[in-house]
Amino acid sequence: DLAKTDADAKAKEEAYTKAIAKADDLLKSKKYTESKSAYNEALAAKPAEQYPKTKISEIDKILGDQAKAETEAKAKEDSYKAAVAKADGLLNTKKYNEAKTAYNEALAIKSGEQYPKTKIAEIDKIMADLAKADADTKAKDEAYTKAVKNADDQLAETSVTFFLYPF
Repeated sequence: DLAKTDADAKAKEEAYTKAIAKADDLLKSKKYTESKSAYNEALAAKPAEQYPKTKISEIDKILGDQAKAETEAKAKEDSYKAAVAKADGLLNTKKYNEAKTAYNEALAIKSGEQYPKTKIAEIDKIMADLAKADADTKAKDEAYTKAVKNADDQLAETSVTFFLYPF
């Protein structure tokens, strides 16, 4: 009976050692779920051991941190996409200042993205072209108004002259 107990203890020790080696290798490879399973195998062989419990706690923290980071990244991506969609809609309706503000909001969320930068440059060019066209139109209107006034003045002068010197 003592030999059987000794053999059981030796088998448990071998299973524990093998499971710990496997778990440590998996942990080094950042295969967290598989590593946790191997540490649980080690615990099944030797439930009183603290080392696998500590490693399982470390893995649980790593997995929790990864899940949190993934959730935050998804929320950031969703916010960015919403800001870009809003900006695109405003740009399509020619609301340039509002679109530019929305693209800047998208850049505040993800500063490294090129798309909003390109669209802001596009809006700046459109607004500059519109301002130039507006200035050109205003200059033409002023020139037209001046020409009409000059013509009116000449016509009035001619009429006065004609009135003063009939034939």
